[in-house]
Amino acid sequence: RLVYEQVGFESDGGKFAFCSDMGGDKGWTFHIGQIEDPCKNFVARSEATKTFDVLEAGKGQWYAGGVPLDYTQISRVLGSSGECDQVRYSSNQMDSSCQIIDLIGYTDDTKTAMGSTKFYEVVLNSTESTVFTREALSYPIYVSETSEPARYIIVVFTGRQWVLSKAIELNTTFDPNSEIGPKTLMAEYLNTDESFLSTLQSMIEQGEYVDLISETAEDNAAISPVGMRWYYPQEIDRGARYNFPMEDLVRPATAVFNCARCDDSANPCLYEGICMPDGFCDCIHGGSGVLCQDPPLGDGICNLYFNREEFGWDGGDCCGSTCSGAECGRAGLSTPFGIAKDQQINQSSVLGYDSCEDPSMVPVTIELKSFEIFNYTEWYAVIGNEDGDPFCGTAAINVRCNGITYLHWPQYTFDNESDCDKVLTEIIQVPFGSQCELTTNVVCFGPFCLDHYVSVHYGDDTSSAPIQSGNVLNHTQLSFGVPSKCLTDLLLNYSFSIFDLSTDQGTAASILSNDGLSEFLCNDNDPNLVLERYALTVFNASTHFKSSNWDLYQCHGWGIPAVRIACTNSSITSLVLDEDAILQAGTIPTELSLLSNLEELVLQGNNFTATVPSELGLLSALERLELWDNALSGTIPSELASLSRLTAMALASNKLSGTIPTELAKLPMTGLYLDANLLTGPIPTQFGSMPLAALSLPQNRLSGQIPTELAALTSMTTLGLGGNRLTGPIPSVLLSLSSLHFLDLSFNSLSSTIPTEINRLRNLTDFSVHENSLTGGVPTQLGLCGSLEILHLGKNLFSNSIPSELGSLSELTALGMAGNLLTGRIPEEILGLRLTALMADNNMMTGTIPSTIASMPLIELSLANNSFVGEIPSELIALQDSLVLCALENNNFTGGAAPGICTV
Repeated sequence: RLVYEQVGFESDGGKFAFCSDMGGDKGWTFHIGQIEDPCKNFVARSEATKTFDVLEAGKGQWYAGGVPLDYTQISRVLGSSGECDQVRYSSNQMDSSCQIIDLIGYTDDTKTAMGSTKFYEVVLNSTESTVFTREALSYPIYVSETSEPARYIIVVFTGRQWVLSKAIELNTTFDPNSEIGPKTLMAEYLNTDESFLSTLQSMIEQGEYVDLISETAEDNAAISPVGMRWYYPQEIDRGARYNFPMEDLVRPATAVFNCARCDDSANPCLYEGICMPDGFCDCIHGGSGVLCQDPPLGDGICNLYFNREEFGWDGGDCCGSTCSGAECGRAGLSTPFGIAKDQQINQSSVLGYDSCEDPSMVPVTIELKSFEIFNYTEWYAVIGNEDGDPFCGTAAINVRCNGITYLHWPQYTFDNESDCDKVLTEIIQVPFGSQCELTTNVVCFGPFCLDHYVSVHYGDDTSSAPIQSGNVLNHTQLSFGVPSKCLTDLLLNYSFSIFDLSTDQGTAASILSNDGLSEFLCNDNDPNLVLERYALTVFNASTHFKSSNWDLYQCHGWGIPAVRIACTNSSITSLVLDEDAILQAGTIPTELSLLSNLEELVLQGNNFTATVPSELGLLSALERLELWDNALSGTIPSELASLSRLTAMALASNKLSGTIPTELAKLPMTGLYLDANLLTGPIPTQFGSMPLAALSLPQNRLSGQIPTELAALTSMTTLGLGGNRLTGPIPSVLLSLSSLHFLDLSFNSLSSTIPTEINRLRNLTDFSVHENSLTGGVPTQLGLCGSLEILHLGKNLFSNSIPSELGSLSELTALGMAGNLLTGRIPEEILGLRLTALMADNNMMTGTIPSTIASMPLIELSLANNSFVGEIPSELIALQDSLVLCALENNNFTGGAAPGICTV
């Protein structure tokens, strides 16, 4: 314990004592007279404190009988004397202190960084001084080696904290090489230098000249300043009674004291360094500093011991993207592609990083195999192959990403032909967001080259995602990239091509990796919007939209009217391309299936090639799909049957082949347009269960009969089956579809007659059975189809005459009867219609042409190749300005005038 006794009243006067245990706390007590235990029997006590400085303790709260005292003052009395050496360290404390310490990392208030500086422990015994008796100096002080003549730094303990001062000027220097030793010289001088002792007193008492203050010492941490945290001091109030500065916790200093001599127990060498008998460390892992405390980080050489996260993976030296300096990668590969470097002729040029452990990197595997064997004996003498054995070898391989070389391997030749069957692999670690190129330099002997196969894989083996591959002769450069980590984790679920910069997917992934908004959305856990941006970027990379303001943000900036987008809650619901909206022919990317909220997809008239992506079947919200007037081939994907909300599908005017998937019958479609393709097989009978209003299948190669099941399509308004290879009769039940407006059965091989039930189609406006093999007479019941505007019955085997009942079709504008076996006259009843086209050529009709024929607004008139007689009506001259076709040849006319109007 430390005790202060009242001067002159040593036996019965007042005493202050420091107690290490007073009810569980440390602190100071005040008692009077001789008592056995001042830590239990006292008049007053301080608050809990660990300081040995009673003056410092006097600044805190004191208690008497547990009651806080209103005022306490403990002051130093000038001129007193004492034997401070009697309360210094105990012998065991002195033995455990560090006699030489090393200061590193200190930057002064002028921002000047100091190098490593040694400090020597000095014990002051200034008992003869009348101005210096400081019990706080029961601890030693530390004095620096001088960096300037007579200019020193000292470190001293004040009772609770250590302080550092640069304001010490001495009239001498200490030779660190002196036989006596700098420590002894310092002690002899400082104990007698009144100026120094006065400065030291002012520093401790008033906080003057203080440049740094340590954290508060805990227990025996005060033995030396080694390992303590340091701060710059707060501003002090010079007018206050107690003005010793406090540490400024918001201004920490970078200074660190280390013991400059090692000891295996008290001061061991760091990082497995060995403490040698002379007190110096052998830093076996390449560290520096007195205790090996400075790891060799950032020197460009990968140190495996420090290749850990706590050391920043050796300061980045073990990875290509984080290493800097001329030595980077020089010693980084011990066995490139599994071949020891000492087996390679140009081993000094091998470069790589096989110890990159940084988890922020991503592995990429390079594979070499299928080595072509050189077996051209006529060249052995030229190339110096004296033994004449066949051999093979690799090309020189170089991989650079973002301007940094990650792998360089010179050309290597296998000595044994059996080695040519080997598969060589090497893993490189590159950062996410990299764009890389693998280049090869093939060795050739005259016209013969050492060819082999090279491939790049994402991941740490060749079973992972393939990126690019090819023979080195044909692929001297392979480009690949790795998107940002978030995008890689997201997009890898959909395509391996995101790594291949030669693909649209790789291009898109690279663009999005450098797009701040996509990265923000990805990290903000909004994957759907990121996937939409990716899908559209792939689409644009494939075709290049005709858009002056292409913008990756999916809901604006697309360049109207070429590309039209509609969004709901920032998610795309409609994507419509106008015809000829792209700059180059391309394919429909499967990535469009990522537009998960898409309701409308219209891509007509843009010459898209390849197939209809089956992945479009994933667009669960899709209601309208229009891909007509392109150059799509292949079959109609049955996966489209998964579009449970689809109401309209238009794939017309393409080159689609195969049969129509029967699975489409499950969809709630009201319109299906597959005309002008190469479809074969029958019309699915299952279509009869759909809510179709329009079924358009003309100009294909469909065969079989017209399904009677179509009669169940009671809402049908349009049925187009022309231009196929259909056979059999026209189902009479089909004519019960009273809502039909358009019925096209032309250009097939239908037989039998037109059912008389045709009169049920009262809403029919367009009826065509042109070019079939229908027989019998033209049904008079057609006259009851009062809405008919177009009636094409040509090129069949109809006989008898044209029914006069057709004269009741007041809306009829075109009547086609050519190429049949019709007889009889032209009914007067039809001459009152407003026909613009009357085609009845190539029949066996007789009689004269009524002059009233000229009362119709005819544009086309063809009655050639019949047996009409009499004169050609002169009234036809009135139609000379409107008629574009008038064919009357090969009849039996006896006269009449139609010069310049009709061919006769």
